Amino acid sequence: QDTVIVFTSDNGVHQGEQRRIGNGTKGGCYDVGLRVPLVVRGPGFEPGPDIDVPVYPMQDVTATALDLAGAEAGLPHQIGTPLRQLVARPAAFTQRVLLHETASEVKMEGDGVTTGPHHELGYWKLFRYPSKRSEAGPPWTYEMYDLAADPDELHNLASQPEVRAEQEVLEQTLRTLLA
Repeated sequence: QDTVIVFTSDNGVHQGEQRRIGNGTKGGCYDVGLRVPLVVRGPGFEPGPDIDVPVYPMQDVTATALDLAGAEAGLPHQIGTPLRQLVARPAAFTQRVLLHETASEVKMEGDGVTTGPHHELGYWKLFRYPSKRSEAGPPWTYEMYDLAADPDELHNLASQPEVRAEQEVLEQTLRTLLA
């Protein structure tokens, strides 16, 4: 009655997806390396439908632990959204956008954003290389995927005229989140 159980995992390495395999392929912009399972059960997490709003696994799990303990994050970068809020009001988080940053040790240093499946713009991912934080700076190489139509991220739509408006919104969102 007073215990919350969180089941999650680390992400795995690529097994041939996007022509990547083995050591050094754990990170990167692709969902196979970003998505992790997350199941929560206990008070405030009763059985029900799956929630498909965007979740930052580690930040939101940390925020959940702090929330359950009645504590607050000590540093601004530790702030997430308690999962109880996401579960209680999933419609309030449909416009949430996730920021991704990959480090140079994974050989794909970059920055990106992903919207959720119910976002007003659509279900998109935009990634650019190198990272804004790297010394290399622009010009950037982009990857952009329509995750609703292409969940395996096989068709890079970056710089395609038919999605230019969406790319501009995603680029501005990325700049804002990195500011």
